[in-house]
Amino acid sequence: MKNCFLLFSLVALTVALAACTPGAVQPDTITYGLDPLEASGVSGTVTFEKISDTETVVTIDVDGLQAGQMYPAHIHEGDHPDGAIYISLEMVDGATGMSVTTVTETDAGASVDYDYLVNYDGYVNVHEVGGTPVLATGETGAGGNDVQIEPAGF
Repeated sequence: MKNCFLLFSLVALTVALAACTPGAVQPDTITYGLDPLEASGVSGTVTFEKISDTETVVTIDVDGLQAGQMYPAHIHEGDHPDGAIYISLEMVDGATGMSVTTVTETDAGASVDYDYLVNYDGYVNVHEVGGTPVLATGETGAGGNDVQIEPAGF
């Protein structure tokens, strides 16, 4: 009986240590708030998730959109509202409020990775159908707002 208890204890310890090993758990993620503009009532978050050394998944999750509509979304350069479009994201589905885009490069074709994106001084906009006005926006990177960080290994 003592041998069973000892074996069980060793297995439990091994599993616990493996779960705490850096890189053995979830990828890096960072989430920024998206705030409504002009009383649009649209708000939520944009999350950057490191998938690999070259791929970042950008997920928008907002409330307040109209079902049956698709809304454009982008990462813009600099500070709101003056920056040009830097990376076009998948359209946000009005029914779910979701957009999921795997990003590897800018619209101009320059390679970007997770570390670059989460340090890039830009902002994300969710636009009205047709492109204007902006419904929700949030600063990212150096000027980011409402930041929640979940580093790998925790």
